[in-house]
Amino acid sequence: MEDKNLAGAMESALVEGLQLKYEVFSGEIVAKKAREAYLKINQATAVNSHCDEVRCMQNIAGAFQAELIGVANVAKQDGGYFLSLTIQNIFDNKVAYSKSIACAKCTSFQVVDKLKELSGVVASGAPDTAEDELQKEAVRKQRAEQLKKEQQAFEEKLRNADAVERKRLLDAKAADDKRLAEMKTAAEARRKNNQAQPTTFPPLEQAQTEITKLTEKIAVIESGYEKELADTRKQVKQRYSDKLDALDKEQRDEFESKDEFKTKQEKKRNDLNSQRDAELARLNVSTVAETETVPFKARIKALTEHEYIVGADGIEAALGSYDTDEHQFTIKLRSKNSTLKLKLNGTVPLQGAEAKAFKQQWQTGLVRAEAKAKFNGDLVEVALLNDADNSRLLSYEGIFKNSEVVAAVAAATELKLWITADGSNSKAALESYLSQYPKGRYLAEASVKLKMLEEGYVFQGGLIWTPIDYSRKTWSKANAYCSNTAINGQSGWRLPTRDELGALYKSGEMKGQGWYTWSSTPESAGYYYIVSLDSGGGVNASPDTNVLLYECVH
Repeated sequence: MEDKNLAGAMESALVEGLQLKYEVFSGEIVAKKAREAYLKINQATAVNSHCDEVRCMQNIAGAFQAELIGVANVAKQDGGYFLSLTIQNIFDNKVAYSKSIACAKCTSFQVVDKLKELSGVVASGAPDTAEDELQKEAVRKQRAEQLKKEQQAFEEKLRNADAVERKRLLDAKAADDKRLAEMKTAAEARRKNNQAQPTTFPPLEQAQTEITKLTEKIAVIESGYEKELADTRKQVKQRYSDKLDALDKEQRDEFESKDEFKTKQEKKRNDLNSQRDAELARLNVSTVAETETVPFKARIKALTEHEYIVGADGIEAALGSYDTDEHQFTIKLRSKNSTLKLKLNGTVPLQGAEAKAFKQQWQTGLVRAEAKAKFNGDLVEVALLNDADNSRLLSYEGIFKNSEVVAAVAAATELKLWITADGSNSKAALESYLSQYPKGRYLAEASVKLKMLEEGYVFQGGLIWTPIDYSRKTWSKANAYCSNTAINGQSGWRLPTRDELGALYKSGEMKGQGWYTWSSTPESAGYYYIVSLDSGGGVNASPDTNVLLYECVH
């Protein structure tokens, strides 16, 4: 176009006419696609090659999913203008429309009108003829048919791609399953060939060595599986990573809202993550190797839980002099090996004749030291065994006493701690008791109470109160619920009295439960006292038909 000043107006004139028959793309967007096509083809071709006109035009048309390219030319000659317009199918080179107009002695403004005429607009503004309408309809039908074919081809391509991907995933899963089955079969065979683990226990100093060797065996087995499974796990992770990346690139359908699209994508993402985690769990080294390692792990567990007895051969024992004022011997016990953690300076309280006999029995070797310990050398019990009378003195805080006395003292100490923990209604106190007495006499009670405290139950005034709950009922329904419901596996619950609710408020244990709460105490016919646990502990009476808060006690 030679007249640059009116280039925009001339281009608009052409578009105005053409868009009556076609969907038209023009302006900077077309120029940009042309530059991209030119660069893309030149980068892909050999040095000194250039983008030929046909290839560039095809790329531009493809970018807009179009098959027609229109080329207009405005040339100024001898005081007038020569105008031409050609519309060509770029893929089969057929000319769909071609027309030229000579405009002698025309001004630039007249050229704009001529371009409208050239592109299909009648300068007088007369309506399209019946022939024009038929041509437009034919073009619309052709375009619609072409879009339908393109959509069908696209959907077929997606179906084929999905089928290929499904087959690839099924083949990969089948290969994984086959490998796992082979590995499990081999593991079972090796397990049967393993020698049966001993049911007896070695001396304390050998227990740690055996545990170390068993741990090393497990590590070797799992390491072998790790080499087999590492690549498979990597492939599974990559496969799902690719699918998640593809999911992130999916575009929202024009007919679904942003929220619908977000929900759909989130569900797909969660499903993919779940599938990936399930596949990786099947490929977990510990899980796959479990058949082979179970006997070793069971042996390790037995070794760590066993209490080992270390006799006189493993303990250095020295009896000191007798203190006539305190009526007791001093005694020193030391471990002969580094595993047992025994270093005790204790006393043996005995009176007169008993002390004399004990010393004689010690000197003749009838009294011997014995210790019980865990696999790591932690002491469980230290005792002096007297073979002369089959008596047993246990060390309690460094003092050797008759085993029955020690048991009684230990029981009393445990009972004292339990009473303190139970009475405090404190989670920390209960946890302290369970930590010191993991197999204690009050283990069941402590465990149940700790669980109830963690769930929100309150222990106050000798009663158990249900957790804070803002449910509301009429008095009769609240009373029936408490009386007839097995709460926390227990029956025998009831509504609290007015005085019990008042004491609960004063204790502060359930302050902030809410406004007025039903009591079981009647005020008059059809009225019951209610107590506020939220502010001031106020007491009022309410008709039993009101819907109020309630608590159950046991």
